[in-house]
Amino acid sequence: MCGILFFYNIDKQKLYDDIISGLNEIKNRGRDSCGILFYQDNKNNKLIKRFGKLSLILNKKINDIINDYSQCKVIMCHNRYITHNNSKDSQSEFTKWNEVLNNNKSILDKNLKNMYDQTHPIYINKKENKLYLVHNGNVKIANKLKEKLSIDNIISDTDTGIISEYIYKYLNIKPLEEILKNIIINIDGAYSIILMCDENIYIIRDSLGMRPLSIAKKGNNICICSESSLFDKINYSFLREVYPGEIIKISNNKLYSLGIYNYHNNINFFKSSCSFEYIYLLNNNSIFNGIYAKEARYYFGYNLWNQENTHFVNYVKKNISDFVISYIPRTAQYSSEGYSDNSKIELINFIKPSEKSQRTFIISDEFDRINSLYNKFYFENIPKKKKLILIDDSIVRGNTLSSVLSRLKNLNHFEEIHVRSTSPHIRYEDYMGINIPTREELISNYTFNKKMYIYILHTENDTLNIINEMLLSEYKIKNINDMRNISIYSVIPKIRNILGEMSNIVLSNNSIIILTEKEKDISSFVNIKFYKYEINSYFFVYEIYEFIDRLSYSILLDIVKSKNIITYNPNKSSNDDLCNIFNVKSIDFLSINNLKSTLSLLSKSNSDNLLKNNWCTSWSDNNYPIEFENKWEYFSDKTSELQ
Repeated sequence: MCGILFFYNIDKQKLYDDIISGLNEIKNRGRDSCGILFYQDNKNNKLIKRFGKLSLILNKKINDIINDYSQCKVIMCHNRYITHNNSKDSQSEFTKWNEVLNNNKSILDKNLKNMYDQTHPIYINKKENKLYLVHNGNVKIANKLKEKLSIDNIISDTDTGIISEYIYKYLNIKPLEEILKNIIINIDGAYSIILMCDENIYIIRDSLGMRPLSIAKKGNNICICSESSLFDKINYSFLREVYPGEIIKISNNKLYSLGIYNYHNNINFFKSSCSFEYIYLLNNNSIFNGIYAKEARYYFGYNLWNQENTHFVNYVKKNISDFVISYIPRTAQYSSEGYSDNSKIELINFIKPSEKSQRTFIISDEFDRINSLYNKFYFENIPKKKKLILIDDSIVRGNTLSSVLSRLKNLNHFEEIHVRSTSPHIRYEDYMGINIPTREELISNYTFNKKMYIYILHTENDTLNIINEMLLSEYKIKNINDMRNISIYSVIPKIRNILGEMSNIVLSNNSIIILTEKEKDISSFVNIKFYKYEINSYFFVYEIYEFIDRLSYSILLDIVKSKNIITYNPNKSSNDDLCNIFNVKSIDFLSINNLKSTLSLLSKSNSDNLLKNNWCTSWSDNNYPIEFENKWEYFSDKTSELQ
């Protein structure tokens, strides 16, 4: 998932304010890199690429460049969230790389070179043609395409880079319109693409209609953006969305639709937009398939109350003054309002996002993701002696929910906590632009088993060194960090004598961590300060986070999963399992049928909406819906100008 922003500046206006507003409007869609192309002609153009979140990038030098080039005819911007391999680079590393680029130094670092080449706009200039391209989505068959192409010196080994090379390879053989038509008909995946070649602009969207892309105008100027919420802020008039499978061309200062095509030329091809756009990704005021994101979110919450079981509804109505509603994260605001309006339960927003909070699901590194959660929210004017219904827009890995619940429980302010999600269970991989590569990372695929105990022992250096020496000597391990999961039954007798029958131990630079199924008396340890916790879920790590260093944290995750506190269950967990994992009174999710019917009703209520489709994301193991009531009309190559 990425953000696209494009201006065609026919009126030659200074667009500095519009560009800055636009970059801020799409920053929710990517924090790994940002690139901007300013193009007037072959001699007057500027391409800048920087890394990290927008606040790291927009320094005085970059702002001055944007201002100086803001009257260019073509301005192509992109914010990137990396789904091609996991980005392990930290924001501090991005800062160092930006300094190299800001000081016009040579790019010597291999990682920096790779990141620069992968950052959009992609630029290819190998022969007589120049090609610039930005892309939002994910093409899972890109590697197969690369093998067939036999391309040498590929500029970027990502799906975007491979598609760019594919287009470039055939430019001297076929018209560009035919190449783009061939992509839509033959390449499976999610992609919204804007490209420039020979000063002609082309916009295409995959025939699934997976990601949003909208068009607006002000005077003669054209703006195209992933987030239509931008248009009101910069006084552009919304024109329409780019249709799934459509090719649009900007040439001679006019905007043309070259036609709409279907995958494999199948006129009955299913449309399958990503419901995550409505649930979480889009800005509240953006439109996708003719539906405002905030409107969809409101009715998700409204209908979530409608599906509550009779016992819970009667319980709430008898004690309604005892209940309050709050929500996490901010994208759940409208859902909680819908739930509150329908149930008549008071909504109190006491969980506030911090000023520097950011979307944590787009942080690739698990440790950095967890660390960011502790700075993401703060509590203000917390109600006391209430029963809390906490609305979460979606429960994916459970990171955000678990960290907030842990802090709420420590307050002891609430008699009961009930959790509601305005998304269905997320159980399956998502390869269409959201970074969910495995089912094993999804909390809805885990079942709860038993309680365990964890001891964290902060040791004297001598004690730890003795244990390290014994392990290194017995197993000839070069680095103690290689000992990732040490069972008490497989280590030497001396360790068993020290630790008794403890189930698992983890050694790190300043502590020993012991995980056991039975409560043990370890007071006989000399000169060791220890902390004991009774845990009932995988998410105990949030409660003891301050005592665990990075190494221990990652090791502990592996051990806890292996010790059956929770177990991966391909047959799917129940809500009761998740109640035990999160230790809450009840938990429920918006049903798939409720989500689809809500979107269908909202879609049909908009007479201008052509996108009558099913919606898919990783709550379904079938990327392509089986049924599709409203078939797409197949458009020929007829060209029509957009007014």
